[in-house]
Amino acid sequence: MGRKKKNKSPLKSPTAAAAAATPVAAEAVDIITGKASLEYYFDPSLILKENQGTIGRQPLKNGAGSSTKTPDLSSKYLFVPCTIIKPLDEENSQKSTGKVDGQPFPGPTLVKTIDGVLHKISDSTKLIPVTAPDDHEGVHDVLNLPQISEASLLHTLRIRYARNDIYTSAGPILISINPYVTVKQADGQSIYCEERMLLYRNRTDYTTGPKNPHLFLVADRAYKALMDSVHSSTEMDHLEDEDAVMMLEYHKPPGTVRNQSIIISGESGAGKTEATKIIMAYLARITKRDSKASYNPDGSMIATLEDRVLSSNPLLETFGNAQTLRNDNSSRFGKYIHIYFSTVTGAITGASISNYLLEKTRITSQVDGERNYHVFYQLLASADQEMFHDFGLQGGASSFNFLGHRITGNDIADQEGFKQTMACLAEIGVSPEDQRALFRTVAGVLHLGNIKFEEHDDPSESFTESIGKCRVSDESRPSLRKACELLGLDEAKLEDAILTKVIVINGKSIKKAQTVPMAEDKRDALAKMTYSCLFLWLVHHINLSLNQASEQTKSIQKDQMGCIGVLDIYGFETFDVNGYEQLLINYCNEKLQSHFNRHLFEVEQKLYSDEGVDWSYITFNDNSPCLELIEGGNGIIGILNTLDDAWGGMGTAAEKDSKFAAHLHRLFGKSSELDTSKDSVSRRSHYKHFITPKIGLDKNFIIKHYAGEVCYNVDGFVEKNMETLSRELKDLGDSSSNPFLKAVYSTAGVEVQCSTAQRSSIRGSSVSWQFRASLQTLVSDLERTQPHYIRCIKPNNSKLPGAFAAADILKQLKYSGMMEAIRIRREGYALREEHETFYKRFSLLLGYDKIKKGEKGIVELVRVLSGLLCVTDADWQIGHSKIFTSGKTPHFSTNRYLDPISTSHASLLSLSQRSKSVIGYVKDVEATQNVLADEKKRSFDSGSAAASACILDCAKDS
Repeated sequence: MGRKKKNKSPLKSPTAAAAAATPVAAEAVDIITGKASLEYYFDPSLILKENQGTIGRQPLKNGAGSSTKTPDLSSKYLFVPCTIIKPLDEENSQKSTGKVDGQPFPGPTLVKTIDGVLHKISDSTKLIPVTAPDDHEGVHDVLNLPQISEASLLHTLRIRYARNDIYTSAGPILISINPYVTVKQADGQSIYCEERMLLYRNRTDYTTGPKNPHLFLVADRAYKALMDSVHSSTEMDHLEDEDAVMMLEYHKPPGTVRNQSIIISGESGAGKTEATKIIMAYLARITKRDSKASYNPDGSMIATLEDRVLSSNPLLETFGNAQTLRNDNSSRFGKYIHIYFSTVTGAITGASISNYLLEKTRITSQVDGERNYHVFYQLLASADQEMFHDFGLQGGASSFNFLGHRITGNDIADQEGFKQTMACLAEIGVSPEDQRALFRTVAGVLHLGNIKFEEHDDPSESFTESIGKCRVSDESRPSLRKACELLGLDEAKLEDAILTKVIVINGKSIKKAQTVPMAEDKRDALAKMTYSCLFLWLVHHINLSLNQASEQTKSIQKDQMGCIGVLDIYGFETFDVNGYEQLLINYCNEKLQSHFNRHLFEVEQKLYSDEGVDWSYITFNDNSPCLELIEGGNGIIGILNTLDDAWGGMGTAAEKDSKFAAHLHRLFGKSSELDTSKDSVSRRSHYKHFITPKIGLDKNFIIKHYAGEVCYNVDGFVEKNMETLSRELKDLGDSSSNPFLKAVYSTAGVEVQCSTAQRSSIRGSSVSWQFRASLQTLVSDLERTQPHYIRCIKPNNSKLPGAFAAADILKQLKYSGMMEAIRIRREGYALREEHETFYKRFSLLLGYDKIKKGEKGIVELVRVLSGLLCVTDADWQIGHSKIFTSGKTPHFSTNRYLDPISTSHASLLSLSQRSKSVIGYVKDVEATQNVLADEKKRSFDSGSAAASACILDCAKDS
């Protein structure tokens, strides 16, 4: 393929432009002295060691002489504005005489933060200047900051969060900070009320609707993009709201549906689940149509499709969410919700849900301070007397081993949750009989956990035959009986299945007695199998309900349907002890980060090439080597494949775990770097993502993820990866006399994996292999959509409203790729717009004379605007179909300054043609002058001020 021919426009790329001028700190007025002083962003890392606290009022907790900074200090003061008071050494004190207030000094300096607290820092020249008033305003879109940096971004989010503006745009990405409280408008209504939904939906363009970033805006943009892919729209999109990814050409013929996706990510507790519910509520409301009511055979009304879609979320939360240390409603599984729409009527026609990796270990154990899944507590808090008696729940949560024998104290919330769960089950069509059977199964899982075992010596057997044998303890036999009663299982068969293991040798089946730990593992495996199958049955039933075609949707053809997918999946996790689940969760996040990289970085480059725009390649942090380390590829076997191979051979589960860890260190650890073979050299780039710990290397290994280093403990890796359902447990489930439970196992499609130990590998059937396959399907689905991104941020670890832990938030912004995304847009062309739309908005600025003379091309318009704003050609590029505007220059924000100028000038030009009244003419001119004077007054930008003055002079001359 030949080299792409560059655009012949005389305008140059930003890479060819001269470097921007050194930022100058903005001035602030001291409220005591009344003098103007320069402002900077405070950096706690510069605090002198002998002054870890402050020397002013409100001293911090950490005392003088401390050698480390406390988290509180970074969280409270990181990048808040401060002013320089004076140098602290004699040499700089003499040099400072006569200098402008607030100038930085290379030595120890006394500074004051905006709360009036004084700090001693080592070097004030290392402070980042606050360059413009916009840094104090909390702008809607951080790409509009004159000089964007970690400091200005963080402070903008801090300002907006303090005034309950919890949503902020970063170009095409929405940043959402969890408020931990209901946010209301000035009129007292929720910011998610129906009236506000309709405001976002009914706006005809950017200037007539709400301008604040919002989840509604993202949902509406996705819906509009779906419909516009089939029906061309003349609606003018606002320049700053245009998504770079949305510019990507999909090479589909006009009128072909282009599906959308909304990808919601963030740490646990950042608000992903709530964001998903809000987006679904918005889509359901704006597409709701009046329709004729439908009824079941028993006369009950069938819930509308929109109501069924909304009911799916609370149900999945009940069975798949739990209270954790970080989040009271943490999703312990991932879900991708497909919502289907008619491109003819715009209405919802159906939906389906895909689920990923339910956390099964939570079913049988939780750490202190956390809970099991919500449904267990809802049942205990709200079951009627008949249920309590029949299900054996009289002892409450403290009587069950699987609930940690802990009293939760959330009875009121659990009671309300149970009411909602029952209502949602009814709305998706679960009969009262099946509802009761469902809760019988939940109670049966609880009673399984109370079965205990004890060692048992059989006098009739020899010592070697009886050693290690166990039996069900007498005190727990009532729990065994109750579990069998609720699950429809035969007591003797259940006992035999748990206490023995069938081994096949040379075609002969031999029963081997289990030890107490082995029996406990099999008991837990049965409980996990039962609950996870119940969860899958629920997802399956929800999907059946959401795909019931109504009379209005039966006639819709497939080519008349489109889809918006909403992805709510677990965020990156790191704890004191990280296990198998954390590895899969973080692998998933690596995969999604790779998708994010491709669509926000590589698509930028493709867009510039397709448009014939001069550009230099912009690098980004590619996480492909880390992905290949985990999943294999490019000549490397991968950690997960190595884990699959660890199943074979002799030894206990603990021994296999240790062998697995040792094998990883041989393959990827420091010792492997000494290998100079050709294959080893080709894999060397992956080794930097694998770290051998200094201690505990027989149990631990470290992966350097995009979000940071995580140390994994291999205990239980091999067993969890295999998750074998022994033949006896599988047969036990099939033998249930409970028709509902039989259907549960059947719907889940339980398969026996690796029933014999002869297999050296379980590739193709392991949990990790299945997870990889489903994750690849998810990513493939996302690749076929036009994505919209929401990055959820957790403001603090204490779940407190109003608390802004700056250091933690900055870390999340980095981990989520936000800093990279912002950098790529700022280093390239942050703003872009179609030629036609751009010309319509600003062509009036050419002036009547130039338009009359025919000087009305797009090149001439750009030249005129450059003169008005005092910017150079390097700030613009004219592509084949779009105008590109650089976001690098600190003086320039096209929409912020050109829109009011263009509007005002348009008013004057229109006035000269239509004005018939001298009084009306004078009023219009005065109004225009007032608008421009206000703009000039609040503008710090000399370019925009010059433009305003230019138009103001034009108004006066008129």
